[in-house]
Amino acid sequence: MPLSRLQHFTGRDLSVKTPAELFDEGCKDWGLGPRTPEEISKSPVFQEAATLADILIRETFRTNDIQGLVPIHFDFIHSDQMNAVADIRAGTGLVGVTDGSIFLITDIFRRLLSHPLVLPHIGNAPAESINAYHQDGISQTCEVLAKKRAAENRPVVPPPPNDPVREACALVMSRLALEFLITHELAHIVRGHVGYIYDSVGIPYMLEFRSHGMQKPPAAFDPIVRQALEVDADRIAVVNTLRIANMAKEGNLRQKWNGIISSSQEAIYIWNFAIGWLFYLWGLEVDFDEMDKYDHPPSGLRDLEAVATAMTVMEKNWPELLADFKEAYPRSKHEIMRSVIAIGGTCTQSRWVEYGEAASDNRALQHQELVSNTWNAIRPHVNEHSFMELAP
Repeated sequence: MPLSRLQHFTGRDLSVKTPAELFDEGCKDWGLGPRTPEEISKSPVFQEAATLADILIRETFRTNDIQGLVPIHFDFIHSDQMNAVADIRAGTGLVGVTDGSIFLITDIFRRLLSHPLVLPHIGNAPAESINAYHQDGISQTCEVLAKKRAAENRPVVPPPPNDPVREACALVMSRLALEFLITHELAHIVRGHVGYIYDSVGIPYMLEFRSHGMQKPPAAFDPIVRQALEVDADRIAVVNTLRIANMAKEGNLRQKWNGIISSSQEAIYIWNFAIGWLFYLWGLEVDFDEMDKYDHPPSGLRDLEAVATAMTVMEKNWPELLADFKEAYPRSKHEIMRSVIAIGGTCTQSRWVEYGEAASDNRALQHQELVSNTWNAIRPHVNEHSFMELAP
């Protein structure tokens, strides 16, 4: 993207404000909340997320086929909701993740792995015990959980699992979910989605909503076009996070993960469980009547699309792992269904039947084909704003 395009894109002097000042300016436009106060953002959990974001940004800049990428600044947004944003302003890319995303992702995997009946094959599950946190249910805002726990004189943050292997596994799953979310936002910048949106409707940012029904897109913008951009970003997040399977196969996992993931089969199962839970936190919705009216596909269909992408990646890059993936996927979904109940959530059989049937429902397949065809149609135009060549 040449300098002249960046100036047109932002309409601002490229050198006036610091990245932090630009982020503060963005917070006002995004409408989610101000930048997170330092007493929160400097806590260990948030610093771990910031370190992960820095690693992902550095890896992005080292990618050979990316040219002329703008500098990218990461920070947190003070909001109790699950959300994230990608923006480019004054020649700087901005990626923001809400406090609620950090808290809820960390919270859910701590509670899951500290329950003795969830993932009983990992570590020493009998060392765990059922406690009040396992009755808190599932929320898309951390304020709900915080108020409930404060009313019962409990700490807001649940204790980690007792077993060190299960505690480490909770950290790995949290990392995978956050990596998916952050990589998704980076893809919006790197692959030209943000620039394309700006040229189309004059909005220089993209929000990651809690669910597809949270907000309708501008009337002048085709929601299917926006869905195509979201699915493309999900594909990049799938490819990036799924590397854990190949790393396990080749014995290249981080040293502290060796006691948790000893094989590619375990890595594939953990990936399915972690990413599946992320989509469950987003609602795992399948709404055929509304799916063409909002700027994100229903989260249930996004989950199915992510799994289809994962199998395509496996078949192309690591065909020897494809059978393991196909075996792990249904097992992980069954375990998610069990674990929802274990931590006080509601998981009716009819809801899971609806989700399962969506995979083969003609309406879902037709919608996925529509989104795919739309991406193929707009890809040359998105490519004009991309920092890399977008393959068909």
